[in-house]
Amino acid sequence: MQCFEDNLCGLDGQFMEKGDIRTEYHPHSGRAPTIKHYEDYRHRAPAPLPAKQSPWLPFRSRTEFAIAKIILEAGLTEKQTNVLTKAIHKVVKGEDVFEISNYREMCELWDRVALSLTSFEQVKISAQYKESARQYDLYYKPLWGWAVDLLSDPQLAPFFEWDAQRVFRYDGMNMIRFYDEPWAGDRFWEIQDKLPPSGKPLCIILYADKAKLSSFGTQKGYPVIARCANLPSDIRHGTGLGGGRVVGWLPVVEDEAAEKGKSAYADFKRAIWHNSFLVILESISTKSKTGVWFTCGDGVQRHLFPVVFALSADYEEQSVMALIRGTNSKYPCPVCLVPKPQMSNLTIKHPLRHGVESQRLYDEATAATTKATQNEILKAQSLRLVPNAFWTIQHSDPHRTLSWDRLHNYPHGLGGKHIWPLLKKYIEDLPRSCAALVDNGYANLPHWPNLNHFSQVLNVHFSDANKYEDILKLAPFILQNILTDESSPPGFLLLRCLRSFLKLNTYAALRVHTDVTLVDGEAELSRFSSLISEYSCILIPDNEGASSEADDNAEDVSTKNWNFPKMHTQVHLFDDIRAKGATRHYNTKPNEQMHGPLRRAYLLRTNFKNVAPQILQVNHWVLAAQVVQDNIDVLDAHYDEQQTDSIDKNERYVDANDGEAIDAPGPAAPATVILDRIVFKSPVSDGAGCSFRQLETTSKESFLLSLRSKVTAFLRQYFQDNQIDASYPAIKPDETFVEYRAMRVYYESIVDWKITWDTLRCNPSFYGAPRYDHVMINVGPDLVIFARLLFLFIYHHPGQPEPYRLACILPLDAPVGNRQQKDRLLGLQLLRAQPSARVIDARSIIRGAYIVPDHGEKDSGRYYVVDIIDGDMFLRLRRLLPNIYDSGS
Repeated sequence: MQCFEDNLCGLDGQFMEKGDIRTEYHPHSGRAPTIKHYEDYRHRAPAPLPAKQSPWLPFRSRTEFAIAKIILEAGLTEKQTNVLTKAIHKVVKGEDVFEISNYREMCELWDRVALSLTSFEQVKISAQYKESARQYDLYYKPLWGWAVDLLSDPQLAPFFEWDAQRVFRYDGMNMIRFYDEPWAGDRFWEIQDKLPPSGKPLCIILYADKAKLSSFGTQKGYPVIARCANLPSDIRHGTGLGGGRVVGWLPVVEDEAAEKGKSAYADFKRAIWHNSFLVILESISTKSKTGVWFTCGDGVQRHLFPVVFALSADYEEQSVMALIRGTNSKYPCPVCLVPKPQMSNLTIKHPLRHGVESQRLYDEATAATTKATQNEILKAQSLRLVPNAFWTIQHSDPHRTLSWDRLHNYPHGLGGKHIWPLLKKYIEDLPRSCAALVDNGYANLPHWPNLNHFSQVLNVHFSDANKYEDILKLAPFILQNILTDESSPPGFLLLRCLRSFLKLNTYAALRVHTDVTLVDGEAELSRFSSLISEYSCILIPDNEGASSEADDNAEDVSTKNWNFPKMHTQVHLFDDIRAKGATRHYNTKPNEQMHGPLRRAYLLRTNFKNVAPQILQVNHWVLAAQVVQDNIDVLDAHYDEQQTDSIDKNERYVDANDGEAIDAPGPAAPATVILDRIVFKSPVSDGAGCSFRQLETTSKESFLLSLRSKVTAFLRQYFQDNQIDASYPAIKPDETFVEYRAMRVYYESIVDWKITWDTLRCNPSFYGAPRYDHVMINVGPDLVIFARLLFLFIYHHPGQPEPYRLACILPLDAPVGNRQQKDRLLGLQLLRAQPSARVIDARSIIRGAYIVPDHGEKDSGRYYVVDIIDGDMFLRLRRLLPNIYDSGS
C-alpha cells in the first residue's frame, strides 16, 4: 500500500482523484507509469474491420453461411440436412444466394473455411510396460499453431497485453494495489524479469481432464484446452477465437483388473500422459528458450517467449501433472512438501516444491541400479519415476504453474463432499421433525436471481457444484435454530466452521482482489483453521488411522479426518491470487462447461466408433464458423454505426434479457456512464394511471389504504430538505399515479468497480406466487438500512416539472435488542421489521438485498441478511459492520 494525500500530484503534476488507476509497467517495457480515470483505464481501441469485405466466403452469401451454421450447431444428420436444403431451394425466390445442394457439399465448404486455422493431427504415443511397448492415438493441435491463429488475427490484436503490470487504485488516501488479470500478478512480472529486454511472455493456461461422453460413462474423452493469459478475461472466457480451444485429445488408458493398484501400472499411465503432452508442447519447447520474432495482427513485430503460465485441473489431474504419488503418499500436495498428518493445519506454510529439484531426484533415481534405491530416492518427495513434460518448457515449473481450483476444492469438494454430509448426519441424529424443518426452511426461502431454489435437500444427491454451493450458502440461516449449541454442540461448531468456509468461498470468488481483501481473506483462513481444529478435538478420535483418500471421496462419514488434500490446498489460495490474478482465470469451471458441446457432438455427429476424429472435426468447424461470424458482426457494427451517427450509443441500450430498451447502460457499457440509475419496469395496465381513490376503494392492504397520506408526508419533507420553494397541500383523492411491478437498480460494484444491476420484483403474482424483493437503502453518510419493497409507482405532482419515482417499503431497522450468542458466533446480522410502511424516493435504493426470514419463530418479523449472496454485498457489509465480521466464525 502506498500512501498519498488527497488529490496530490501523482505523475508530472497530474492531480489524483478518488478512483484513479495508476499502472506501473515492467522496466523492460520502456513504458512510463500512467494515471487514468477508471473509465479510460478500461477503454481499449476498437478492433479494425475484417480484411475480407465478404467474410462469409467461401459460402456464396451470408444467408447461406447462416443456414449452414445453424445446421452445424443443431447437429443435423446428413439425411436431415438434405431434406432441409431441398426445402430451402423451394422457398428461396432469388432474394439471396443459397446453392448448397446436399450434406456433402456443405462439409466441403466447412473444410475450406477451416483451412485458415491450425488443424488437428494424429500421432501414435507409446510407453513400455513390462515386456512390451503399448501404443495409443493422440490427436492434437501444435500449440504454436494455435498461438499463431490468435496472434495473427487483427480483431484480437488490440486486446493483447504484453507487459507485466502493477496496478493501484487511489481510494482518496492510499494507493491500493489490486489483482485482477494475470498480467497484474507477480508471476507475469517474474517471468518477464527472466527474459531479455526485448522479450514478451506469451502466457498459456492449460486444462486437462476426462469427460464422460455417453450417459453411463462407458465412452470417455480426454480434452486438453488452451487459453491465452495475455487476453482479457471477457475474451479468454468467451466463445470466439480468443476463447478456450481444444488443442489435444489424450489417450484414455483404462484400468485393467489384473494391474489395478500396482505402482508400475500407475507409472505407465502417467508416462502415456506426459509423452502425449511432450508432443502437444513440442512446437513451443525451443521457442520458450530462444524466443521467436513474430509479426502480430497489429503489424508490430514482437520477440515472443511462450510459457505455460498456469495449469487448471482438479487434484487428481494435478497429481498427474506434477507426477506425485497422490493422496496416500507421504507428501500429497503437488505444490509443497506438507507431510500428510499436517494437512489440516492451515497456519503453517511448508517448503515449496521446485521443478529443478524434482528433475534432479528423477535423474538420480534413473541412475540408481536397483528398484529399491529408486523408490527410496523418489519417496523423499513422493515422486514417480517418469520424466515431466513441462520440464521442456522454460519458465514453466509445473509446481509453480499448478493453480488452486475453486470448483473442485470448495463447492464440489470441501463444502459439498465433506462439511455438508457431516451436517446432514447431525440433523439425522435429532428428532425426525427437525429434518422436516430443514426441508421446509429451504422450500420457503424467497427466490433470488441465479440462486437455485430447493423443495428438499436432505434426501437428494447432487452432482452439480452450483447446487451444492447454493445449499451451503443458505445453510447457516436455516440451521441456526436447529443445530444449536444445546441440541448438538458438535453440529453447532461445525455450522460455525461452515460459516467461516462460506466467507472464504466468497473471498475466493472475487473477480478483483486488493492487498486489503487478501489480508482479510488470510485472516479468515486462520479462523477457519482454528475452528476445524476445535471441532476435531471434541470428536472421539476413532478414525485416526482412516484413509485420507476415503475421506476425500466419501459423502457420509461419522467422524472426520481432516488431513486430506482439499483441506490443505487452501494454504495456496491467496498466494496464487497474488501470483496469477483472480481465481476465475484458472478455475476449471469454464473448461468443464466446454465438455457439453463435446458430448453433444458425440451424441449427434458420430457413428459411435472411433469417435475422437469425428468430434474434433466438428469442434474445428464450429471454431471456424465462430471466426467467420465474429468478422460478420464487426462488419455489421461498422455499417450500423455509419448509418446511426445521430444516435448517442451511450444513452440507449437494449436489455439482453428481455429486449426492452432502457435509459441506462448494461455491463458492456462504459463503467461510469449512468444516465438513469433507477428504471421502473412492468407497468400495470399498460401504464394507464390509477387514482388514489380507486386504490383506497379496491385495496385490502393497510399500507395502500394510507398511501396517499404517506406520499403527502414524504413530499412535504422532501420539499423542505431540498429547499424547494413551494407549498405542498395534501394529495387529492382523484390525483393519479402509475404502478410498476419491477425495477432495475444500477450500481457500481465495489468488487471490480464496474456497473452492474439488480432486477427487483414487487409483484403480488410473479409466476403464480407473490414476490416482494428486499433492498439496501441509503439513509445518510455511511448509514444504510434494509427494507422490503411493497409498492412501486410514479407520481407527478402538478406543481413540479418532473415526476417522482417512489417506493413504498417496510423498513427492517427496528431495534433487535441484545445480540444473541448464536448470531454473534455465526456472524449473522439480525433484522427486525418496523410496524408500519413508509414512502421513499426510489433513488435512495443502493442495490437489491437477499433477506431471509428467521424460521425459528413463525411470523416473528425477524430476518437475516444473506451477506454472502455475492461479493459486492459481502464487501459492503464487511465495511459497514466490521465488528460482526471480526468476531463471527
